[in-house]
Formats: sequence, structure tokens, C-alpha cells
Amino acid sequence: WLAVVIPAYSRPGQGIHFGDLTLHPFVDGSATYDSNVYLDPTNEQSDIFLEGLAGIDFDYGAEGGSQWLSGRGFIVLRNYFNFTTNNFDNYGERMTYRAGSPDRVSVAILQSYRLIDDYDRSTYYGESAGPASHEQSLTYDRSMRVRRTLNDLGFVLARNLTERTTANGGANYSVQNYSSTNLYDVTRKSVQVGASRRLTDKSSATGN
Repeated sequence: WLAVVIPAYSRPGQGIHFGDLTLHPFVDGSATYDSNVYLDPTNEQSDIFLEGLAGIDFDYGAEGGSQWLSGRGFIVLRNYFNFTTNNFDNYGERMTYRAGSPDRVSVAILQSYRLIDDYDRSTYYGESAGPASHEQSLTYDRSMRVRRTLNDLGFVLARNLTERTTANGGANYSVQNYSSTNLYDVTRKSVQVGASRRLTDKSSATGN
């Protein structure tokens, strides 16, 4: 039998520390009266729902070090008293890894995942159209909840060219997947290159 003891300490507002790892747990709750659950102007129906949020933030890395990892994980629960079919849970996480020095080259890698169940402005398949002639249409039907996942992955490279000038570039890849087969999944790719110059100690100019 082996016991491992990891010293930890905490100060108000400064998180829980385990060496170079700092944890910031958080929790929140609310009760809300909704006078028009389905946002229907002709048939208003009211209800009360309870919503809870819980999660944790973390930071890992020595102060002043060349590498740093931070992130967050969370879950949101909503429960209605009467319209229980509207109950939902959202959850997700995000992480950022930073390394290097601005005087040379610094890199940041960003990743996130979210499950969302909420109202959405979505592109959908025309129900009467055949597979070869599907037309994209926009709907803003606030009475329809949309469950979807969002995945993002990207990076940013930066370097100080002079004391006041910084060059940077990066790329991002994101995918939004809908649980409904009537909705179009969305994939986005982007690349950006830019530079910024600090004109004075209190101002700057940026170009992309």
C-alpha cells in the first residue's frame, strides 16, 4: 500500500495550487420564470426552469516559463417544471497551449469542443426537394431547438520583428455538426497573416 501526498494550498480568489498547476472550480445556479417558452406571439405558454452551471478552469506552467497550458471544462443543466421535453444539457471544454518567446517565435495552439442544445439560425434541406436539388434556406424558427456540436482547432505564430513591430499568422479549422439530418453540417477553414506596430507606449496600429 502506497500513499502519495501532493501538497496543495489556496487563497481566496487565487484558486487551488498543486505546484505549477492551478485549479479554479466554479458553480452557479438560477431560477427563471419564462412567460413565453416557445416564443409564440399567438399562443404564449409560461413555465419556470432551473439552470445550473458547474466547471473548472486550470492553468499549468511555471511563472515566467516558456510553456503554458490552460483550459476549461463545464456543464450546464436546465430543467423545466412543466415543459420537461425542453430540458437540456450543454457541456464542453477548451484548451490553449502556448510556447516560445516573442523575441524569437511564439506559438499558441487552441482547441475547443462544445455540445449545444438551443435555438439557432440554421441552414436546412428543403423537405420537398430531391437529393440532387436541395436548396439552402435560412430559417429563424425560435420554436425549434437545435442540438449540435462545435469543434475548433487552430494555431497562431507570432514574432517581434522590432521593439514595436510584431508579425503573426495562423489558421483555424472548425466543424459544426447537427443532430438533425434536415440541417446542413458546416465546415470552415481560414488562414490569416498580419502585423501590428505600436506607435507609442499607449497606442498601436494593426494590419491584416
